[in-house]
Amino acid sequence: MDPSCAPENVTFTVVPTFSYFEFIPLHRPHHKASEAVAGGDGGCGGGGGGGEDYVEDDPVPLSRVKIGQQYEIVLTTFTDNT
Repeated sequence: MDPSCAPENVTFTVVPTFSYFEFIPLHRPHHKASEAVAGGDGGCGGGGGGGEDYVEDDPVPLSRVKIGQQYEIVLTTFTDNT
């Protein structure tokens, strides 16, 4: 998955029995028009990107994910350490 892809260009499948997934909600900080940085073309790959920083919220489980919200995905795999 290319992190520079626009959300509408990405498909991701979550298989909850494979691992434990948490989702960190990402919020764009509010900037004044004079502080805005020009972004890429909204497509995938090719650098672009305006170096936008996001404000992270507390992680939420899959059951609390909201459509349209951007998330950073935290994946924890199950292992047996015996």
